[in-house]
Amino acid sequence: RRVQRTERWGSVGAVDACAPVGGAFWTALGEAGESPFSHDEKDLFRTVFNPHLSDRRDDGDLFTPPDTSVMYLNRLRALVREEERVRGQRREHFSSAAFAAGRAGALFPSSWTDSFEVSQGKGRLPTAAQGGSLLHARPEFLAEAHMLDQVMKSVSPSFDRSAEDGIRFRIYQYGNLEVRTVQEPRSSEAIAAVLSPRPPPGHEAPCSAPGRGWAPQPHECIARAALLVEKSAAEAPQRPGVMVPGEPRCHYYTVLTTVLGGSILTEQRPDGAWAWIENPVDLEGRNAIAKVMRTKDCHAVGVTVEDMKGHLAKLQTGSGARASARKHYARRIYNLACGEAKDANASFP
Repeated sequence: RRVQRTERWGSVGAVDACAPVGGAFWTALGEAGESPFSHDEKDLFRTVFNPHLSDRRDDGDLFTPPDTSVMYLNRLRALVREEERVRGQRREHFSSAAFAAGRAGALFPSSWTDSFEVSQGKGRLPTAAQGGSLLHARPEFLAEAHMLDQVMKSVSPSFDRSAEDGIRFRIYQYGNLEVRTVQEPRSSEAIAAVLSPRPPPGHEAPCSAPGRGWAPQPHECIARAALLVEKSAAEAPQRPGVMVPGEPRCHYYTVLTTVLGGSILTEQRPDGAWAWIENPVDLEGRNAIAKVMRTKDCHAVGVTVEDMKGHLAKLQTGSGARASARKHYARRIYNLACGEAKDANASFP
C-alpha cells in the first residue's frame, strides 16, 4: 500500500515537475484539483495540521508527509475523535450555568482560571453556585436569533477568549441576560446558549422574595400596568402544563408599577398556580426580549397592591393551565389594575 501511495504522490508532482513533495502535500489538501487522498483522508489531515495547532506548513519544501498506512491513519483517527470529544465537552460546559469567567475549569486552558484558584487546587469544574450566580438556560430565546444578533452588535463581550485550537468563546451581557457564543476558525459566530437568573416562564416559585429595592407595600397604588408576551416552550397536546421540545409558543405576563417605583411581575404557571414576583432581578432583560401588547397609566384608578392580592386570592388554581388560560390570566390582571374589570373572574373583551 505504501508503494501505491508513492506512485500516487508522483501523480501530484506531475502538475509541476519541479514541485517538492512538501508543496505537493499541501496542494493535495486543497479544495480544487485532483488529489491522491480520499475525502475522509483530506478531512483527517486538515484536522491534524490545523494551522492553530501546527506550524508544519512553515517547513516549506523540507516538510515530509506523514505515513499513510492503514494502521497509522486509524491511530490518527482515534486521536482526532478524542480531541473532538473534548471540544464537545467544552461547548457543553461553556453553554451551561456551571461555566464562569475566571473559573473555567479543567476543560479549558489554565490561563482561563484565576491563578489563585489554580494554586488552591480549584481548577475542577465549578457549580452554578460557585460561579457566583444561579443562572438558568433559556432555550426559547434562541428562536429570537435576529434580535440577539442586534444585541451582540450593540455591546462588547464581557468575556472573549480563544482556545489553542482557534475556537473563540464569548459572553455578552444584555440587562440580566447572558448570550454565549462559539466561533470556529473560518466560520461565523454562533449562539451557543442564552442564560438568565430567572427560570423559563412558568417555573418560578408562586411567590418570590424581592430581587432589589424596597418591596411594594400593601397600601401603595398601582401607577402603571403593562401586558407583555414572550416566547415560551411548546406544550404537549392534551396535557396542559407539560412542556416539550418544539416550536416556541406565546406566553403572556403582566407587570405592575407602583407609585413609589416598585415592580411586580405576575403570571400563571403551566401547573395552574399564579406567580407574584416583587422587584424581579431580571425584569429589564426579560422585558427587552418580550413585546408590549398594552400599557396604561393607572394613577386615577386607585387600585392598591393589597387590592390586587385580594383579587388573586379568589382565583381558582387547577392541576394545569393551557397557554390560552395563562393568556387570559395576564389580561384579567391587566384589566383589574386598569379598572376595566371589577372581579378577578370577570370576562373581558
